Amino acid sequence: MSSRTLPATLHRQDACELGEGPFWHDEQLWWVDIERGLLLSADIHGNLIQQVNFGQRIGAATPVRNGTFLVALEREIIQFNLDSKSRETIARLNDLPEGSRFNDGKCDPVGRWIIGTMSHGHLKTSSLYSLHQDHSLHELRGDVSISNGLAWSADGETMYYIDTMALCVFAYDYNLETGSISEERIVLRFAEKDGWPDGMAIDREGRLWIGFWDGWAVRCYQPKTGVCEEIVSLPCSRPTSCCFGGAGLNRLFITTARHGLSEKEQLDQPLAGSLFVCNPETTGFATSTFTYNPHGNK
Repeated sequence: MSSRTLPATLHRQDACELGEGPFWHDEQLWWVDIERGLLLSADIHGNLIQQVNFGQRIGAATPVRNGTFLVALEREIIQFNLDSKSRETIARLNDLPEGSRFNDGKCDPVGRWIIGTMSHGHLKTSSLYSLHQDHSLHELRGDVSISNGLAWSADGETMYYIDTMALCVFAYDYNLETGSISEERIVLRFAEKDGWPDGMAIDREGRLWIGFWDGWAVRCYQPKTGVCEEIVSLPCSRPTSCCFGGAGLNRLFITTARHGLSEKEQLDQPLAGSLFVCNPETTGFATSTFTYNPHGNK
């Protein structure tokens, strides 16, 4: 079976250093520029609505309620209110190795934030964590190099996960009641020539859409067969992640980066760091929001 190639169009010509973590919320596309410390949003036409500078690198963000977001900064997770601009630290990792920071994260179907860390030395000194509704952090797995893409099956009972340097997609049995994972297995394997697997989204057919750093594409795989069914080719080498959005959740938005490109590569890739969109003839799931329960619910 040959892969079908899908066209992508420019959604917003940004100069993101490291665009990442897109999600659709409140009829807006949200994303972060990790290196510039920005949380941004745009409307369906690509017009900028919000831009908040946190003064340090941001790994990811996720919506809570009423204009409130959780934002993972380098070593702490804060609750941020868009209207009042108030910030409150709700969790912190004090024992992160030097050069490590929070990276990609996404809420599970019942409102826990699953978020990982990464090591700039690409060493297996990072972890994947679950932030429960009582704001406690629980380690799900260690020996991670660059914690990245996350997705859940429609029934929430399978979690897919990418540790970029492992060049594969892991799957786990996922316990929605406790947030625990078990039965690790590899469902997709890649070669370095494909690029490095980064952020990920899942569609309603159960297929995984993965951005490949240095791979010039987002590729869609059926995890049950390992077959690449769709390829979204891009005019820049470093797509980072993707999400479904729009009124019908039928548009695939793609973030990219120019971080680490040489001066010549940046000249050859003038759209690196921009946002792209394609129409993949499938739909995704609404963004899960963090559900705060002051009584615990571990």
